[in-house]
Amino acid sequence: MAKKVKYSLTLTLAMLISIIIVACGSNTVGKNTFFVGLIDEVNDNTILVKVVEAEYKMTDKIIVPVDNPETYLVGEMVRITFDGNVDETYPAQINKPDSIEILSTSEATEIVSFETAKAEGAYGSISLEIPSDWTYTSCDVDDTRLTSASYGIQYHPAGETTGFIEVGYTSMFGVCGTGLETKNETIAGEDAAIGYYDGGTNWSYVTFSGDNEKIVALAVDTDGWSQEEMNAALEILDSLVFDQNEQSGAIYVYTDESFIDKYSLEVSAKNITSTSATLVFTRMDASITDELTFGEEFTIDKKDGDEWKEADIVIDGDYGFKSVAYTIAVEGSTEHDFDWEWLYGALEPGEYRINLQVEDEPVSVHFVLR
Repeated sequence: MAKKVKYSLTLTLAMLISIIIVACGSNTVGKNTFFVGLIDEVNDNTILVKVVEAEYKMTDKIIVPVDNPETYLVGEMVRITFDGNVDETYPAQINKPDSIEILSTSEATEIVSFETAKAEGAYGSISLEIPSDWTYTSCDVDDTRLTSASYGIQYHPAGETTGFIEVGYTSMFGVCGTGLETKNETIAGEDAAIGYYDGGTNWSYVTFSGDNEKIVALAVDTDGWSQEEMNAALEILDSLVFDQNEQSGAIYVYTDESFIDKYSLEVSAKNITSTSATLVFTRMDASITDELTFGEEFTIDKKDGDEWKEADIVIDGDYGFKSVAYTIAVEGSTEHDFDWEWLYGALEPGEYRINLQVEDEPVSVHFVLR
């Protein structure tokens, strides 16, 4: 009986090993076949290629052995011919290829596929068609990677490690007029102004008129980009769609009521939901070092037409707030979470403001909830 059990275990183990060998084996996709892709990584003796086009169905990334890795650059598009054998690992791997051809820009343009990049926000969704030889990041509200926009998309060529184009919703945008030259063009079906500084050939920003009025494209750290790359960035921008019927989430709205001149203090909001928000207290003038405090007492108003009315209170009977004072830091920002569900419940979509006091000065922080 013991031998039978041992034999069964040995047989089972042998079967398992054979299964593993088969699962980790190779597959022939086609004899003397090819694929086209973008170089994602260049290593000591291999390149990692993101497949864009192939003669037969293949995996999305393939490791390719090379003799001279220094001749390849990340972001280049290559056409690779090989014997058709693919090791079924991830990323997949092939034997030494028969040939590797670096495609010209015109050849690559004919092959490149596109992916829709999308960012959603309270004023509408923003989308762009991004070619496969570019990389993008969608940034939601409160994303710390954003430089100017409230939400939007950042994109750059796959081979560029510095700089990006940020396209996003911006409620307030201003420029310095010194050394500025603008050119008017039609982009994404709307009148657009392209800004250049100090006689440079690389554009700095693009603003729009019409339905895209609140959308701004900002070139960030792109001084080292080629003229070809900057032109390609404008071509991508031409695919812009700002769909104001597709609104979601919540967003802080700057107004004069959010700023206390006496203390040069701005109070903004982030992490906004229907039941809470984080208020951010930021001193804008470091020379004003007065001790500033605020408490827990607040009210919330909802905009009704042109008027503001206090939101409906859900609590029965009397209520109150703790008598406490929170100090606002002289440097940096001070954050405090306000939860109003106990008093106002979950707010319905609309335009709101939360009212409180800093010392003896009133301040109102506006936000939109979809």
